[in-house]
Amino acid sequence: MAVQAISAVLWGMDVTLIDSEPTWIQAPLDLVEQHHDTWTYTGGSMLVDTDMEVTSRAFQNAGGASPRRHHLAPDPGGSHGKPHPEPYLAAARKLGVDPQRCVAIEDSPTALAAALAAGTIAIGVPP
Repeated sequence: MAVQAISAVLWGMDVTLIDSEPTWIQAPLDLVEQHHDTWTYTGGSMLVDTDMEVTSRAFQNAGGASPRRHHLAPDPGGSHGKPHPEPYLAAARKLGVDPQRCVAIEDSPTALAAALAAGTIAIGVPP
């Protein structure tokens, strides 16, 4: 079997390149507080690695604070978040490459499932 060259590397930015989880946890705290309600650090940490639909519902349940719907696209190229393969398929499409010739580097089971479903070579990096 011939080995094909890799066309692109698709990095999951959160955790693999930068530690953005504290920001993702603090943002809901700030948003809910602006709407005169309360949120806990545990509530914020439970939303790490969930799609924006789940996050939006959690904000609504915490007193009606919810980002506007048009700000919730998980990826500018599509309407589905991970574990759906669309974010990886959209990235490959934008780069003009075959997803099967991409390496995806991710830190979470959800993101790895999406990368595998898109047909990429997926590499898991522990957080």
